[in-house]
Amino acid sequence: MVVKRGVKNKIIDLAVSITLIILIISTLIPPATAVYLSPGTPNKTSVNRGTTITFENVNLTIRGAEKIPVNYLNFSIFNKNNNKHIAHIHFYINGTEIEDYPSGKFTVTNITVLQDEWYGYGYRWGYDEQSSTNHSFGYGYGYGYGNGSYSDITLLYTITYTTHTTGTFYAKLFVNSTTTHTYQSGRSTYFTVTKPSGGGTGGPSGGEEEEEEEEETAGGVEASEDTINNIEEQYDITLEEPFYANDTDGDGIVDTFTDPNNILTPISFVNISGNTSFLISTDNDEIPEFFWDTEEDSITPVTYTPGEITDTEIDTENETITITVNVNKTDWIYIEITDQYPDLNITIKTSDNRTIQPGMIWRKDGKIYVLDDPETQYIILYQYHILEPSFDPASGTIFYISKPTITITYQEYVNIISATLNNLDITTQITTTDHKTFTFTPTSNLTSGTYTLTIKAEDLDGNTLTSTATYIIQLPEKPPTAIEIPPWLITVIIVIVVIIIIIAVLFKTGYLYIE
Repeated sequence: MVVKRGVKNKIIDLAVSITLIILIISTLIPPATAVYLSPGTPNKTSVNRGTTITFENVNLTIRGAEKIPVNYLNFSIFNKNNNKHIAHIHFYINGTEIEDYPSGKFTVTNITVLQDEWYGYGYRWGYDEQSSTNHSFGYGYGYGYGNGSYSDITLLYTITYTTHTTGTFYAKLFVNSTTTHTYQSGRSTYFTVTKPSGGGTGGPSGGEEEEEEEEETAGGVEASEDTINNIEEQYDITLEEPFYANDTDGDGIVDTFTDPNNILTPISFVNISGNTSFLISTDNDEIPEFFWDTEEDSITPVTYTPGEITDTEIDTENETITITVNVNKTDWIYIEITDQYPDLNITIKTSDNRTIQPGMIWRKDGKIYVLDDPETQYIILYQYHILEPSFDPASGTIFYISKPTITITYQEYVNIISATLNNLDITTQITTTDHKTFTFTPTSNLTSGTYTLTIKAEDLDGNTLTSTATYIIQLPEKPPTAIEIPPWLITVIIVIVVIIIIIAVLFKTGYLYIE
């Protein structure tokens, strides 16, 4: 059979192209053997709920030839029957815990000594696939293998897990090695968690372990069947297993709440009339529907009520801000109020001058939450030394001029002891006539860009406050400068063009030619 040369060349080109594509793909995708993982072996195959189980010899081996960077590891517990995720922990390669769910259920011990030449820069050191070099990365990139000898690295961990639901389970270890590749181990040996025979959160199982487990779960409280039925009827939910609370620090007071059904969410721990209680949400949000009294094993409904701010008074002499809040009176209420000064200390009183205890007040995400058997009016008292000034225009304003004017107003007499604009000292450019209202106008033109204005003020008692505002200068682009052509030059150009055209015509008609 004869193959034409052109066809033969095309076949060779196609083969080379396919080979190059395969090489590129094999280079970009790390092989499955880049890391080896093992979830370890549980030290027990059966435990009571609320007690601990330890996985020994949890290990990760990174092949030296691969240099795979490791962002973090994930150790997860799954239900054997439905493979449902039960609990997990994320941790850095040195054993530092990042996040666990449910909270406080895991402890990671790294039993491998990390050598400096491997991880000399901590979790900022890693292998960059683009530059094919090992170097420092920004926050959160994770550890990477940096040993130039290309020998494998094996890291060993011991992971202790506090059981919180009954059933038969297994563990798996995951490694997030890059932003696009995740490796996982096989399943661990199965282990079973049973309900304690005593009906609590933990209990004896015999022998010397009996004392150990009893000590670990001392003070545990489990909701009764009547309480569970009451919750199911009032809130239209189903709780297949009882929820419970444990005393984790041995002080005789339960401090952690666990719902093995993953339906009830603890919002806050509270002490009500001397009884340890938990504010509980039934729909996975931050608003509680009831509180559970762990000592009486009873629930009390809570009504969520936004508070209406009706009056605000600033007393500069006593350095206080008083805000009056009205609410609709019901039974126990969970009041939400806008936190107008989140950096200041507060005291909350009722209209009859009763002080709300700090343990019944929570501040988060710009809100104040108060749990109370209510009055109709609450007084919020903020205490300050120097109140934050107002900036006019407000921070975030865009200016379209190069010398904007900014006014800074304080509620009391202060001195500006330092002022900077993008770290450039502008203290002498701040002017005032009453030491309450200050004006800044730059003495030189600013260019387009983002500017941070930082001002440090001091009152007559020596208290100081540093405040910042950010502005954007956005100047219009200058149009390109037009080039002016003198009229005589235009005339000369026209004459030259006409002469060229005449000569061309003469050549074309034969009146002008070259011998």
